[in-house]
Amino acid sequence: NVSFDQSTFEGSLRLVNFDYPKLDFDFQVDRLNLDDYMPPDSAAGGSASASGGGDPDLSVEVFRGFTGGGNFRISQLIVAGLTATDVSLKMSSDGNIVRFAPVNANFYGGKHEGDITIDASGSRPLLTANHGLSGVQAEGVLKDLAGAARLRGTGDFFLQINTDLSNSRTVLSALSGDIGMSILNGEIIGIDVADTIMAVKSALGKQSELVSESSEEQTTEFAELTMSGIFDHGILTSDDLLMQAPLMRATGEGSFNLVNETIDYVLKPVLLGDVAGQSLGKLEGVPIPVKLSGDLYDPEIRVDIVAALAESQKEKINQKKDELIDKLLGTEEDGSTEEDPAKTLLKGLLGGKKDSGKKKDDGGGVQ
Repeated sequence: NVSFDQSTFEGSLRLVNFDYPKLDFDFQVDRLNLDDYMPPDSAAGGSASASGGGDPDLSVEVFRGFTGGGNFRISQLIVAGLTATDVSLKMSSDGNIVRFAPVNANFYGGKHEGDITIDASGSRPLLTANHGLSGVQAEGVLKDLAGAARLRGTGDFFLQINTDLSNSRTVLSALSGDIGMSILNGEIIGIDVADTIMAVKSALGKQSELVSESSEEQTTEFAELTMSGIFDHGILTSDDLLMQAPLMRATGEGSFNLVNETIDYVLKPVLLGDVAGQSLGKLEGVPIPVKLSGDLYDPEIRVDIVAALAESQKEKINQKKDELIDKLLGTEEDGSTEEDPAKTLLKGLLGGKKDSGKKKDDGGGVQ
């Protein structure tokens, strides 16, 4: 029975050879906060690591020099600000590589299954982690992880990442891997997309863009939200967001820079019916670009009115273009499937190159 810091270990330990120990243990731990043992993120240390100079804060020697392993059962585990309960994991080491697998836990109202590997065979400790989460409350995870939550709802997540554990800066700057999520019956916190678009509608003709400030009181409800993305050097890029709501459907693409804590993202909602008793008019069924930029946790929000208007008039413009061509050539319907060469030439002059223009029109509609 061993107590140190805020943790109490109960169980058994067998150790062979003090110089190069082989471990065999079975421990029950009441509380373990791994963040207490991570190096502080000092400006000097971060700069040295980023520039390649100085010694890494977390040495590979921490993970070397022992073999064997055992079982941990932890009532409460805190790591990277996140809290898991009823954790069970098995640790094993061959002297250079430490593995925790499987790792099972209760996690923010849901379940966690995964494995973690730390490779200390080189000059820096490298982490590989695979995590699967089911039935998790997104708001609690984001609030503890980032200090602010922009998403609320119950979801499933997967995360496969690799990174450098040398210090807190390299953990983000070296981060690579994949992420995916599916959230049901939730809310995006900080923006009310429908209200913002209705404000755009009332501002049509007055300005090309509407700028909105995000607010904790604003929310956008949805029935389902799915997204996947790729991490590359701490930047998450995603181009397949899909959100379904009773009166709205939305797609999204862009990037989240976790190192600089910035966002460059475009959400394209399509309103499918009247909002708050107001008619959408020509905006109904049209994707309306909503740009999020700047601070990741307090972004600037801009609605591109010009792009929305151009999209809403695209079909009418194309129709008028065809009517003009017919009038210029004096053509009549004759049932022929072969297009007149002169008409083809005029279409090219008015609408750009024949092949590339057609592809652009076909792919530019409402998604």
